[in-house]
Amino acid sequence: MTKALAAQQMGSASFGSVAPPPRRESGRACRTPCRVRCLESLLNARRATLGETTWLGPGVVTLNAAEGFDAGSRVEIFLPRIGGDPQCVYGVVTRTRHVGLGTFEMRVALAAEAGPRFTD
Repeated sequence: MTKALAAQQMGSASFGSVAPPPRRESGRACRTPCRVRCLESLLNARRATLGETTWLGPGVVTLNAAEGFDAGSRVEIFLPRIGGDPQCVYGVVTRTRHVGLGTFEMRVALAAEAGPRFTD
């Protein structure tokens, strides 16, 4: 039995018409220590935590941190740069998941760059 005949009997056009898997978004794996601060929380107390970036893409940063912030929270991420001034980026948490004991993975959609410096 040929593939085309088998596909016809199964009700699909052909085996070759299966859509390819979605391409992974462009970006790169990058492990850089960072500091994350939630800009909105209860009673205006700004929470900060230390973390490490794991993926940098166009308009997206994925990071692991000791504390997870809720999806929709506005955050400030302070990234040190070798041989240059540190960079501060702002964004909105789009996903948070608990990945281990005291470790959270957060995906942040970036909103703007070069804002005011991170201060305590």
